[in-house]
Amino acid sequence: MPAWAIPTLWVMHAEYCRIERWRGYFSSSFYVHLPDQTIESQSFRWRRQAPPPENGPARAAYDELVSRIERAGWKRHADGVDWFATTFTRFVEMPTEVRFERVADVMPQEPPPMRVVVPVQQPPPPPPDPTPPRVHELRPREPQPEPQRAEPPSAPAPVPGHGRRWLAPTAVGTFVVAAVAAGFLILEQRGNGKPAAAGGVTRTVAAHLSTGSSGAAPITKAVESSAHSVVAKPAQADLRVAAHGSGSWLEIRRGSATGPILYSATLTDGQTLHFRGPKLWGRFGAASNLTITANAHPVRIHGTYEKLFVAPR
Repeated sequence: MPAWAIPTLWVMHAEYCRIERWRGYFSSSFYVHLPDQTIESQSFRWRRQAPPPENGPARAAYDELVSRIERAGWKRHADGVDWFATTFTRFVEMPTEVRFERVADVMPQEPPPMRVVVPVQQPPPPPPDPTPPRVHELRPREPQPEPQRAEPPSAPAPVPGHGRRWLAPTAVGTFVVAAVAAGFLILEQRGNGKPAAAGGVTRTVAAHLSTGSSGAAPITKAVESSAHSVVAKPAQADLRVAAHGSGSWLEIRRGSATGPILYSATLTDGQTLHFRGPKLWGRFGAASNLTITANAHPVRIHGTYEKLFVAPR
């Protein structure tokens, strides 16, 4: 194929350079790499890895190097991350060879045959079931009649004129039995040394009399069981700890500093702990980041702190 070139075509090209710092054992200096040379500034006293301050000898060395770069035909382009990392640019003309080639005409190709895609007909969905779904109804239960209570048999009607003969002896016998029962109860209470009071042991003496005979029936004693004593629960310390800010490490033990550990970890922001026990011992790494409440009273502590929490009196 015939081709020809034009060697005398000039194109503008941009070049860039940036000021960097060299760090020695005792001093530092600024330098810049140019396409044809490397320019370095005067050294100044600075041995640290951090950038030098923007004043004094470092600023003087930077200004002197910038003036030399600008005299070489470079212009400021942009500022870097550090105050001295300034980027410069300049445009230069460079010859470029451009080649032209003649491309032969290409015969058009026959397009490929078209493929016809016939969509597959989907079967119709089945018809819905006409029978409605069964619904189970919950019927309320009919109230059942309560069973009738059997009434106690009624006492037989007294026979007129039958008990009048025993009215006086029965009254005398009742009085004698009551007096004997009271005396027996008093003697028993004195023997035990415990007065009959509410909440203690209750003793009941019952006398059974029969009007059907002239003699009184024997006295029967019924002793009831004492009331259950109420045991008061021991008081416990209530400790609540909530973290905020950067949180804190803490350790909670039962009883003392050598007791079993209940919690030992770092409590982060938003987390809350709740402990109950007779005695609770706690060690806090950064107590100012915690809100501590002992027995519904706030506890204000700071720094690393140890404290024993006891039940309220």
